[in-house]
Amino acid sequence: MIAWRARPTRRVEHHMALVEAAVAEYADRLWQRVAPQRLRWLRLVLRRIRPALDRLIVIRTPSPEEVLLEQLIRQASLEFNPDLSTLADDLAELARKIALQYGFLPNDPRTQTLEREFRRLLEGDLLSYWRTLTEPKALARRLAELRGENKTTAQIIRQVQQEYGAAYFSAERLVRTLYNSGANRAQLEALRAAGYTHKRWLTARDNRVRVAKKGSRFDHRRMDGVTVPIEQPFVTPAGSRLMYPGDRSLGAPAGEVVNCRCTLVGVMQENESASASRDSFDVPAPSAQPRSQTWMPTGSPWRNFLRLPRKGLLGLDYEVFKLVEEAAAIASRVHGLQGLPRVPVVQRLLDADELARYTPDPKTGDPAYIGIESGKTTLLAILEEFGHMIDHQAFYKNQYASLKASMGEGPLARWWSVINQTTAIQDLRSLRRAFYTYDVEGQKPVDRSFVAYLLRPDEIFARSYRQFIAVYSGDRRLLQAVGSRQNKPGFEIGYTVQWTDDEFEAIALELEQVFRRLGWLR
Repeated sequence: MIAWRARPTRRVEHHMALVEAAVAEYADRLWQRVAPQRLRWLRLVLRRIRPALDRLIVIRTPSPEEVLLEQLIRQASLEFNPDLSTLADDLAELARKIALQYGFLPNDPRTQTLEREFRRLLEGDLLSYWRTLTEPKALARRLAELRGENKTTAQIIRQVQQEYGAAYFSAERLVRTLYNSGANRAQLEALRAAGYTHKRWLTARDNRVRVAKKGSRFDHRRMDGVTVPIEQPFVTPAGSRLMYPGDRSLGAPAGEVVNCRCTLVGVMQENESASASRDSFDVPAPSAQPRSQTWMPTGSPWRNFLRLPRKGLLGLDYEVFKLVEEAAAIASRVHGLQGLPRVPVVQRLLDADELARYTPDPKTGDPAYIGIESGKTTLLAILEEFGHMIDHQAFYKNQYASLKASMGEGPLARWWSVINQTTAIQDLRSLRRAFYTYDVEGQKPVDRSFVAYLLRPDEIFARSYRQFIAVYSGDRRLLQAVGSRQNKPGFEIGYTVQWTDDEFEAIALELEQVFRRLGWLR
């Protein structure tokens, strides 16, 4: 019997958070550049058509004036040449960020391919975006509507200028569409490299997912969970063909891709007896070695920043509640906290590979919850999500400092420099480039998508944080768990998940300095 095993390299919630983070970072910058050009275009057009507009106001011609105005606006628009090159340069950064998020280094040929395709898509979208912002028919219709309200020419011009200076949402829509398309293109490339046989469409699973209704035939809600061979396109209920959500290479119309937040994951055909979760293996191994702590934690304990429901039938399972409180107490023995928001801890059904999950709100970027599934989670997994929360909230509001560090910026830049020199990370990068590796059963393909996941800066920080807590707290269970992940076989292949004691020495010293600068140690 055939079983299907999905290995998402990017969770839906994380994908949406990154989409909205891109919108927050780039939409305002885009609008600041395009809005002045749009207003200059509008003033030029109004200046050219004002005599005709005055005549229409005086004569009060019937409905054909909209057609006349549209013709005049089109003619006047020919005199204006927008400069879209600066917009393209700003948004081209997105391609590099997407490549890094998926673990493609700058010198990787796939990175160059992704950037080239993104640039081509960007140039076409910017031209379409400008045409939408300056659509003569829309302006003519609005002028005709205002004329029907018995406004003077001066009042009409003032009203239109106010409205045309306040269409910021259109910049958000463009960035969201571009990022989603570029990220899913990179995801497909990662799945191909990892040897996945099939791909699965996943929606955001909220009330914003598009559904077919009167006036719209596009339906993505029915696409949720659709699985096809990796080299075949998805076919939507509207008949569009897409290699991935946001793809336009096969002629999908704008209604399928604009503002889309869907993503895709890889699915592997395998025997029914699926292997164990990558992070849940139990390999006998010596414990990592504890270290003496030379400081005292300052600030508030972790428990003050967690919103725990009561234990019992209506709250968390007793075992989950106990594990979260234990993890908070252990971390608080190493360092305190200051200035972080409180985050709810909830019980959730998670993906097969997940033991716990820190999730930002896709709309605001604020911490939404730490999700934990009963019967699966471990102390080490909970501490890893604590690390994600610190990375996302301690240095910047709603931004992962580790991602900035990977580009040489921010307070974690030195930590990233130390990380890059470790054998564990270098081995993972070599493994990602390898075509095959060996284990006791023979030759097996490398799961490159999982390796790319392990090499993501935010995941590296979270793993370094949990090892930091294990080593300095001296907790026996944590040290044993870390020891089992030091140069030990993980899922199917020997992925190095944690650092050896010797290698972690420099990382621990750098994290100590980071927390000292935050005022969490003394």
